[in-house]
Amino acid sequence: MIDLHCHSSASDGILEPGILPKVAKEHGLRALALTDHDTLDGIPDFLRVSQEIGFEGIPGIELSCTVSCGERCHVVGLFVDCTNQALEKALVQIREWRQERNDEIIAKLNALGIPVTRELALSFGTGKFVLGRPHIADAVVKLGFARNSQEVFDKLINRSGPAYVPRKVLPVETALSALRAAGCVSIWAHPFASTSMTLAKCTRIVEEMMSYGLDGIEAYYPTFSSTNTENALHLAQKKGLLVSGGTDYHGGTHHIGIHIGTGYGNGFQVPDQLLEPIRERGQQYRSAL
Repeated sequence: MIDLHCHSSASDGILEPGILPKVAKEHGLRALALTDHDTLDGIPDFLRVSQEIGFEGIPGIELSCTVSCGERCHVVGLFVDCTNQALEKALVQIREWRQERNDEIIAKLNALGIPVTRELALSFGTGKFVLGRPHIADAVVKLGFARNSQEVFDKLINRSGPAYVPRKVLPVETALSALRAAGCVSIWAHPFASTSMTLAKCTRIVEEMMSYGLDGIEAYYPTFSSTNTENALHLAQKKGLLVSGGTDYHGGTHHIGIHIGTGYGNGFQVPDQLLEPIRERGQQYRSAL
C-alpha cells in the first residue's frame, strides 16, 4: 500500500512532518509522499525520520495553477530537489500572494463583526507552516462565531461566502516549468474532484498540461467514483501518462474519514505497482540536473 499525496502541519495538515512516516509504517504502508502546499519546510524532518525507521519517504510538493480555460488545477511534484532555486523563487511569490489573500479574508471577516486576527490564526499552526483558510476557520470557531471549521467554510469563506477572496496562482506553464527544474515528476492531482469536470474537458486540460511537461494524472483518489477512476486510467493509457494516487490526507476535522493510505473505511487503496514507473521517471530527471 502506498500514498503519494499527503499533507503535514507545515501547510494545512494536522500531523507534524516527522510523525507521518511513523504513522504510515504503523498502518502498513510501503511508501508515503509528503506534498505540502507551496512549501518544502517539512521535507527535512520527514526524510530524516523516514531514514531512521527504514521507511520510504518521498519528498514532494503541491502547487496550484490555472490553465487557459480558467480552470484551477493542482499539481503534485514528486521526488523534488529541495535545493532548487527556480522552484524556491516561485514559492516565494506564491507565499506573498497567499499572505495578501489571508489579510484580505481577515479584513472581510472583521467587517462582518468577527474580530479574528492574523496572530490568532497563526496560533493554530505548529512550527513553520503556511497560513491558510483552515487556520483562519479554526480562529473563527475559537471566537465562538461557528460550531466547527466546516461551518466557517460553508457560510463565510467558500467561493459563495461573504468573506471569500480569490487566490492568485501561477499559470500552468510557470508551475510545471518550476517543478521540472526541481527534478519533479509532475502529476495532475484529483482531476475529477470538480463537479464541473467532464471527460472531454479533462482531456483538453491534459493535452494543454502535457505541452508544458505534465508527467501523469491521479486516477486513485478517495472521493472519485469508479467512473472517475476508469476515465482517468483510460486517459492516462491513451495519452501515455503515468498513473498516481493518494489520499490527500490532512487529518483533523477538515477531511473526516480520510486516513493515511485509506479513505472512507478500507475501500480505497493506491496500487503499489504505480510507484516504480514514477520513481524511474524521477531518477531520469534528477540525473539530468
